[in-house]
Amino acid sequence: MDKLQFEQNQENRRQFKLVAACGLLASISLVIIKFSLGIIGHSYTVIADGVESISDTITDITLLFGIGLWTAPADKNHPYGHYRIEAIVTAFVGFMLLLAACTITYRAVWGIIEGKRTDTVEGIALFAPIAAIIIKESIYRWTIRVSKKIKSTALYANAWHHRSDAITSVVSLIAVLIAILNPKFYIVDNVGGIICSILIIRIGLKIIIPAISELSDCGASEKIRENIESTVLALNKVKATHKIRTRKMGICIYADLHVLVDASISVKEGHDIANSVQNVLKETIPDLVDVVVHIEPYE
Repeated sequence: MDKLQFEQNQENRRQFKLVAACGLLASISLVIIKFSLGIIGHSYTVIADGVESISDTITDITLLFGIGLWTAPADKNHPYGHYRIEAIVTAFVGFMLLLAACTITYRAVWGIIEGKRTDTVEGIALFAPIAAIIIKESIYRWTIRVSKKIKSTALYANAWHHRSDAITSVVSLIAVLIAILNPKFYIVDNVGGIICSILIIRIGLKIIIPAISELSDCGASEKIRENIESTVLALNKVKATHKIRTRKMGICIYADLHVLVDASISVKEGHDIANSVQNVLKETIPDLVDVVVHIEPYE
């Protein structure tokens, strides 16, 4: 790893930690706000929304702990580095979203069955979901922007976890408002909770599937593979290429391929061609960090 890449990785790590730490502080603050105002305002919905916010604090803590693991340098037991840990954390965040959605659904369905309502909701309870919507949507927009900039799947997943909290808070706001205006329409809260959980499940699956795909050693996209092939074939003295294989590990891509050259050239010339292939591919494909080139005679 050269000095420039090392400095970029350090900067990415700093931005990751800053966003995750701010997200954690926001989540903890909202848990306190929701529970406090939910109790004071006699709102079961706001208290339940606070329970969902607890999952955000768990994932934020996991991210802050996890980045130290997947950014650790390669070692004897992990010669390709520890990038796959990010995929594990990403999948964990996705499963936390599914768990939150299932909890909301369970609560909503039983609310309909039991006919549970709250007749004494106070207006102060409205401030909890309003604060959550503003804070969580702001954190979401910041987190999603940084995740795309540093190409972090774990941070991207956590951004959507923040957005899911904002969504549930919208449902909570509507339910509390309706409960204040007319308590007999309590069922709106439960139906809204079910709709909200369906949206969260959809987000969770979009996060989990790519992470599981990476953990199963799925290669880079077909577009990247075609880019590798066309770049190699355009080089001087390269006759053909085949057996192109790639693997994704976090934001990094590793590749190995066979390059066919004139059978009469010397070993040194073949070695020089291999170096040329490696350098050109790394320059052409930004996320490609390592390439293994096997030279074969073209006959």
